[in-house]
Formats: sequence, structure tokens, C-alpha cells
Amino acid sequence: MNTFNKHDTFIDDLRTDIAFIKGNIELLNKRESDIAQAHSPISLTDKGNEYAERLNIDVLIENNWLTIISDLEANVQDKNPYDIQEYCRKIAAVQPEKFFDEASILQIKQEAYKLGRSFFDLSIIPAIKIRDRYLREKGINIEEIDKHDPNKQHV
Repeated sequence: MNTFNKHDTFIDDLRTDIAFIKGNIELLNKRESDIAQAHSPISLTDKGNEYAERLNIDVLIENNWLTIISDLEANVQDKNPYDIQEYCRKIAAVQPEKFFDEASILQIKQEAYKLGRSFFDLSIIPAIKIRDRYLREKGINIEEIDKHDPNKQHV
């Protein structure tokens, strides 16, 4: 890999991180999400599940699963539940093309518009659903997320 490619990769990673931070700040400004419960492990609320149905998210994930799992396997270095969760949140929010084809992204965007929500706001839905399916398929207990969370004190 030449120097320019390394710089391009670094800039792309930086751009992704900034977009993710910006979206999280917007969500924090709302104080509380009605789509996902904040307690760990994060999960969908009743409204989040309702939106998931409207988005037909399980079908979109199924139709794109080979792409999704390939990306997770290639890009999540430490396959612990916390890192998987955070990677899913980040990619679903700011680089959904790594998980979904163009038609699927357009479908989510159109539904977000109809609901009066932002794409970023709804991105937590596929993130949680992808995390749950991946952990289930790998036989990893979702409750282990806290065990690997660097923000939690471990005794």
C-alpha cells in the first residue's frame, strides 16, 4: 500500500468517526431516544420494533447478509460483543453501503422521510438487529457486551 492510499484510508476513517460523533451528539441533544433503550445492552423499544417492521429491516438484512457478515469478519478485529456492537452502530449510521445495497439504503431513507426521522436516527435499528443476529450465529451471549465495555469498571 503506498503512502497516498494510507492517507486516503486515514482520512476516510476520520471522516467516518466525525460523522458518527456528530450524529451521536444530535441524538444526545434530543436527551432520549424513543427507538432504542440506552441501558446496556442497547435494545429496541416498542417504537423501535414498530419502525423495524415498517422498514422491513429483517428482510433487508437477510437479503444483504452475505455482504454484512463478510464486512464484520473482515473489519472487526477483536470479535468481542462490545466491539461488534459499536462497529455495527458506526457503520449502519455513516457507511451503510458497507452493509446494504443501494436499493435497501434508499428504502430506509424513504421510510425515514415518511416518518419525519433522520436516516441516522433510524440507523440504530439495523445496527441492533445485525448485532443480535451475528452474536446469535456465533454463539456469543449478548450479556457479555458489558464485560468488554471499556467504559465500565470491571471488578
